[in-house]
Amino acid sequence: MNRNIKKILVIRFSALGDIVLTLPILEFLGVRSELHFLSHPLAHEILDLTNIRFLCYEKKMSLSEKFKLIFDLRRIGYDLVIDLQGNRFSRLLTHLIGAETIRLSDDRERHALENYAGTVCTSYPEFKLRPDYLLPVSGETVEIEKPYACLFFSSSRRWSSKRISLELADRIVDFLIKRGLTPVLIGGSEDQEYHQSLGFPEKVIDLTGKLNFGQLKALMSCAGQIVTTDSFPMHLAAFCGTPVIAFFGPTDERRCGPWSSRTTILTAPASCRTCYRSRCQRQDCLKVDWAIVRSAIEKNL
Repeated sequence: MNRNIKKILVIRFSALGDIVLTLPILEFLGVRSELHFLSHPLAHEILDLTNIRFLCYEKKMSLSEKFKLIFDLRRIGYDLVIDLQGNRFSRLLTHLIGAETIRLSDDRERHALENYAGTVCTSYPEFKLRPDYLLPVSGETVEIEKPYACLFFSSSRRWSSKRISLELADRIVDFLIKRGLTPVLIGGSEDQEYHQSLGFPEKVIDLTGKLNFGQLKALMSCAGQIVTTDSFPMHLAAFCGTPVIAFFGPTDERRCGPWSSRTTILTAPASCRTCYRSRCQRQDCLKVDWAIVRSAIEKNL
């Protein structure tokens, strides 16, 4: 069936980490058909693949803008629509587009990327998901003296429950400095205020909100490791081949952890683990013993 497919629309609106996880899928489809990707406006910068046409959707779009989007999508005329979002609006949208549609195979026992792959294999059984997918090397550079480690302690405003304590973040920074590594804070413009509020010493280089996607890839590709929360930078670092130390509490690493064998997951035993609550006063699941954190960092030195 897939040999006659000339024009494909892939849908994934959010979140940024999940959008990054579509990269192996987009790369595979983009060399086989004319590929369009309907996603968040930031995806245009994040996914710098030249053979993809980006179409934008945001929740805040007016009703008239949404109707225009639907009209434009119908006018383009797709041979296949692949819905990797799987929510109410994406289902409605695919129905209104009127093209043959493959819907997300959402198995809660599998990793999100495995679900994406299973969905695509419905039409492309030859697609094989590599255990360590790597992004193409970026041509851009960031001049920072090695060795250094990337740090991301923020989260989206909706998911403050993913953030570790300031005390633990301070200990991580101090330990890296003592071991001769330069700590480099990364993230988007939306993370600047939180990272600045942490009040780290001058030896910490804060590049939060200052890098484009190509520069961020280049920075991560040369980093000794990244210490991060469950986030977009975590998924990007995994695809750059960077050793990842990731804190997981309210979310499940089996479902949305880094897609990389060079990963250490840090979490604390708590009966409420993987509650998927975006707010929490206790955060018992993220109170990881310092000896465990230090050991994880040392293994990557």
